[in-house]
Amino acid sequence: MGKEYKFDAFISYRHTEPDQFAAQLLHKRLEAFKLPKNVVSKLGPDGRKKISRVFRDQEELPLASNLADTITEALNESDFLIVICTPRLPESRWCRKEITTFLENHDRTHVLAVLLEGEPEQSFPEELRFIDEEITREDGTKETVRREIEPLAADFRGNTHKEISKKMDLEILRLLAPMFGVDFDDLRQRHRERKMKRIIRISAAISAVFFTFALVSTTMALRINKQNIEIQNKNTEIQQQNEEIQKQNDEIQEQNDKIEEQYREVLRSESTILATRSLNELDSGDRYKAIETALEALPGAPGKEDRPVVADAEYALTRALYVYDNGAAYRSQQMLEMQTSVAAITLSPEGDRFLGTDQAGNVMVWEGKTGKRLAKIQTNRTTFNDKDEAIFLDNDHIAVLSKDGFAVVDVPARETLYQNQDGSVYGLYTNRKGLLGAKGYNTAYLYDSMSGELKMEFPYPENSSLQGMFFDPDGKYVAFALNVVPENDDEWQKRYTLVEIYDATTLEKVQTIKRSHAMIYWVRLEGDSAYVAYADMIPVTADFSNFYSNFDYEGLVEKVSVPTAKTLWKNQSGDLCKMLSTARDGSWDYILSKSYQSIAFFNKEDGSLINRQEYESAIADLAFNADGSIVTVITTDGERHLYQPYNGNDIVYLDTFLVPCETVRNALFGTDYVAIRTTNSKSIYLMGRSEGTGYEPVWDNVDSSCLFAQFSHDGKYVITYDGSTDSHMNLVDLTTGNILRTLERDNGLS
Repeated sequence: MGKEYKFDAFISYRHTEPDQFAAQLLHKRLEAFKLPKNVVSKLGPDGRKKISRVFRDQEELPLASNLADTITEALNESDFLIVICTPRLPESRWCRKEITTFLENHDRTHVLAVLLEGEPEQSFPEELRFIDEEITREDGTKETVRREIEPLAADFRGNTHKEISKKMDLEILRLLAPMFGVDFDDLRQRHRERKMKRIIRISAAISAVFFTFALVSTTMALRINKQNIEIQNKNTEIQQQNEEIQKQNDEIQEQNDKIEEQYREVLRSESTILATRSLNELDSGDRYKAIETALEALPGAPGKEDRPVVADAEYALTRALYVYDNGAAYRSQQMLEMQTSVAAITLSPEGDRFLGTDQAGNVMVWEGKTGKRLAKIQTNRTTFNDKDEAIFLDNDHIAVLSKDGFAVVDVPARETLYQNQDGSVYGLYTNRKGLLGAKGYNTAYLYDSMSGELKMEFPYPENSSLQGMFFDPDGKYVAFALNVVPENDDEWQKRYTLVEIYDATTLEKVQTIKRSHAMIYWVRLEGDSAYVAYADMIPVTADFSNFYSNFDYEGLVEKVSVPTAKTLWKNQSGDLCKMLSTARDGSWDYILSKSYQSIAFFNKEDGSLINRQEYESAIADLAFNADGSIVTVITTDGERHLYQPYNGNDIVYLDTFLVPCETVRNALFGTDYVAIRTTNSKSIYLMGRSEGTGYEPVWDNVDSSCLFAQFSHDGKYVITYDGSTDSHMNLVDLTTGNILRTLERDNGLS
């Protein structure tokens, strides 16, 4: 019995491809190989029955002069050495070292070669091809000679891994035969027999499968044929049922079509109702709600994507969007809501914002262009009643009455600068130049508007009431206008008015203007002149028990020199004047007197009446263009009039200033917007010029205001009229923009 080795074989190879692939595959197949039983029986008890362990180094050897101890030990403990030979192997110092190390303890019959690439003379190293032998010559001398030998080799050569694997199926037997100590031909024959038996078994199994399949197929075919007959009968029955179902479906579809048409008719009716509601909401001033309602009436609304298109809904949307408006009309853009009925609205100095008060004691400030609310102030007052209860001191600060006095608020910061605790104050005034006036029951006060420092107290004369405090635009004077009323009505002759004028800087009295048996309404300070509007009381009976019904009141406007108190001129205003107005910089040559239903224009130099205009409805508010040549008059019935003071032309735009049907109380003309307050409404209507998209000017050669235009039927010509003092008409060719003819007033235009 020979030596027992730890490894049956040691595989030596280069760690490159395909060397490594062949070594790995050979390793697996050696350990997996099983000898045929009839071969095993011939080996005897000491013969090798299987390849148990094969050593294959999986790492390249280090750059050292000697083999690693583990490699040397494995070589010594291996029974056979298998060398994977390629043209690269002879170049490997370590592979050749493994061969010489193995031969030190083994004979050459235990060295097996595998030719993987090339030819033997290229791939076999010298250690396998040659052997050194010692010979004795005829003269008795001994000499070592090298003799070429042919090692036992298996041919694994192939161009691909697949070809190598296929070649290995048979050629591996050349390696196994010496390892098991059996003849290669015998092992190859047993291998073929085993392969043939395997093929026979597989063929028998396949035949059995095909037989079984045929048997099953026949049985299934008979069964399927029977089932086909049953299915055909069923199909005939199902077809008859389908025809019946189709007939029912057609009837159901017809009913569904009718229901669908009824549903669409309901949607059309609903859309028509929504369109009408949208128009009503637009007429009431709620434009945003009108747009929402109109959109709800059109396809695309959530849950109603299949809503049909209704012309009324499209019309309502175009109306709410002002698609076809040309910008001439003022229409409601949105409604701003206060808690209760609006008491007053006031414009800021720059016109870009305004404030509103309501009868629940609330003050709100809005941005006029967008309707964005800038501030909300809840006072402890139970109500607001007039516009002098909340005022702008400048564009960012407002003064607001409270139950206990008043407060000054920084609007952008939303902070209260200070509070005044004088509960007797019930009216506020300002020159917007640092002074804040407060009207009390018995005394008027002047404060520094930003700090709240008291500058002056003005006690009222006995039996008098303060009509108002008036400042000139330049901040030079402040006037206190009072009505002094006797205790007894029959002493009406003792009734008089006082205008006490003070220097706004030194707060010293400058002048007193007194008018007997009169009632003062307004004072306008300009330069060193004071325009005073008052009513002269004229008794109509000797019975003075009813103070108001037994007197006629003659409205007067008087210009007085502040330094001398001399009357420069006086003229009748007609109705009682409620307001005097002119340019803040004094550049206009007239003073306007506004009464309940009329306006009058007086020349500021001599007091002569320039023009007077009376309206059917009360005047709600006024606004002026830059040079004062046109006055916009808003009446309480919502009419917008353009009045020209110098020629007396009054043009009314009945359809261009559209407000809800309530009575208009105030109209603020801000920057690109108009804010409207109506009677007993908690809404403020924010108006703007309504202009659709896509408009282009057809003629822009306009050198004056165009108050009237008439187009020809074919749209090629237009006649314009400016309505000025030297008014003229132009006939314009809209195709070329050329003025074809101009007719002046002195050429017959009337």
